Amino acid sequence: MSENIINKNSWYSIPGFPNYEINGKGIVRYLNGKELRLIPGKGYSLYRNREQRYIRPARLLYAVSHGICPTEVKGAVVLNVGESLKVMTRTEYIHLVNQKRKRGLLSIGEAQEYYRKAVAFSTMMLRYYETRDLTDVASEISKYENEAKCYIRKMNYSINRDTINESWDEIYFNILTKITEGRISIIEPRSYIFKSIRVYFTMLRKSKSRIVSFNNLFKQISRDTL
Repeated sequence: MSENIINKNSWYSIPGFPNYEINGKGIVRYLNGKELRLIPGKGYSLYRNREQRYIRPARLLYAVSHGICPTEVKGAVVLNVGESLKVMTRTEYIHLVNQKRKRGLLSIGEAQEYYRKAVAFSTMMLRYYETRDLTDVASEISKYENEAKCYIRKMNYSINRDTINESWDEIYFNILTKITEGRISIIEPRSYIFKSIRVYFTMLRKSKSRIVSFNNLFKQISRDTL
């Protein structure tokens, strides 16, 4: 299979779920040819070792195109490319869209999707200011937890699991606090979260640097007074 492009009319085995297969149109069937019903908002109901899993077509297509189990995929986006489909993770898609947006190369469909998401989040923020109920906003921001932790590792801020978890908890809390205090306005949460991560670790490094400088100064003073 070429990269992550799959043919709409071909059928593919689903890694980790040997009793099912999916075609490039996102239709799932049993090996005997009987098609499964797609449940809106959930996906397809698949069984493995008597355990039921609901998995959306986009995630299944991504798993098939990369030869990995769909349970390992956190999010996926499917794009039409001529007669084929191109699938990527949500992170890869957002990166692609942001790069195109910066270069002014967004297609009409990509631009619509980008601004549709921005409008949806803005509506969520407006609802918070009208009701003071932060539940939906907090839930939406929390969806970026895995992506944020991957970004922390990718930028070499830390590879320690406990440090990464503690950092995300503090960054997440700080964002929600700033929202409730009216100190920030967010249109696109992903970009703001990544910016918050960079600021957090920059401040952390500066703080550690000041502590080291103070300790060195204290040691020097101690030696001079002996």
